[in-house]
Amino acid sequence: MVEANSSPLQRFPERLRTHRQRNNLGLRELAQRAQVTPAMISMVERGKIHPSIDTLFAVARALNISLAELFEEPVVSAREYVVHRVADRCYAVTREGRLRYEDSTLTPDGIKPQEMEPSVMTFHRHSFVKQKVSLRGDQLIFGLSGSFNYACGDEVFTVNAGDSVFFHSHEEHGPLAINSEHAEYLVCYTDELYGWLDMRLDPRGLFARPPRAPQNLTPIQRLAWRIRYARSQRGFLQTTVRARTGLSYGMISHIESGRSKPSLTTLDLIARALSVPISYFFDEEVSTCRASFVPLGERVLKARVEGGHRYRNAPLIVPELGEPLFFPEYREYDRKGFVPQATQSPGQIFVMVMQGVIDFTHGADTHRLNAGDTIYGMSHITHGVSAIVSDTAAVLYFTSNLTQLLKRVFDELRRRVR
Repeated sequence: MVEANSSPLQRFPERLRTHRQRNNLGLRELAQRAQVTPAMISMVERGKIHPSIDTLFAVARALNISLAELFEEPVVSAREYVVHRVADRCYAVTREGRLRYEDSTLTPDGIKPQEMEPSVMTFHRHSFVKQKVSLRGDQLIFGLSGSFNYACGDEVFTVNAGDSVFFHSHEEHGPLAINSEHAEYLVCYTDELYGWLDMRLDPRGLFARPPRAPQNLTPIQRLAWRIRYARSQRGFLQTTVRARTGLSYGMISHIESGRSKPSLTTLDLIARALSVPISYFFDEEVSTCRASFVPLGERVLKARVEGGHRYRNAPLIVPELGEPLFFPEYREYDRKGFVPQATQSPGQIFVMVMQGVIDFTHGADTHRLNAGDTIYGMSHITHGVSAIVSDTAAVLYFTSNLTQLLKRVFDELRRRVR
């Protein structure tokens, strides 16, 4: 039984089984139609493996449905928004190996599907052990209190209250040190399904050019770094590259460590295996960065007016990072001259009050939010800041529209099979 709060990717095996049984097909008959083995269908339905995009498309054709139907979930949810009061915030103690921290999710059951996953994490220096992970999709870290060092790949940032880091989470990342007695930060990342599709099909075109390589590398080391980066961004192991290229494991390992200089023929094999142009490995004019670090002292606020609604905002992401899966920004409001906001847009929103008191309206409901309170909701319903109760107020304001990303993914799949 799949848990109610599982991700769409975790629910996919059950959806595949449901569609197969609805069509009165056995494992062998579906496998024959899709030209795969019954064992593969069985393992997919049990959640043991994730099928390739080609296999997904073949299975959808065999079931006589669109690929979108295997993933689509109703947008209408039991709850259209969720409000979290800072006074009611509950922390769960989490242990990962020797690392211990406290985590409080800000989007409980009720919002389905959920595009962003924000939570507050608290670390204590006396029980801290550094640990890095690799995920899928985009991620934001926003310092709430204390000071800590955070790693994104080979880059390390010292994050204080008000600082933020936005990055592609396929690179290994995580806190390396807690500089104060305690440190707390907001983390927001994308759902696993969207990150997986983005990683495999690249609808944002992030594989067209590489990001800037670390400084002080030799040309051969930069080449090796870019091969490792592209493989990581695709979510491939070295064994996957070996299977796709026919190269030995030892050769791939030596190339990625910079100990071997590959021939152009070998580079072409690797480029094809990673679905990147061979120029990806040699592009020295790139300006794309791998992480967007915005310190509080360097945050630049600009005045914005939207239909009379006035505020000052500062994006928490730089253009050099490329198109984000969700857009985070910091906003400031003044009570004097304030005009209420009432807007609708596809996707979802997340708002966290950082300073002051505001009234936020979602549909027919209005909630007074104090510092630390949050609201997460569906943005196709009329919503917005309806009043500034204190003299000034500041909020974190995140928006997403990953339904549009899915549409682009499936459009790309249809184009490929024509």
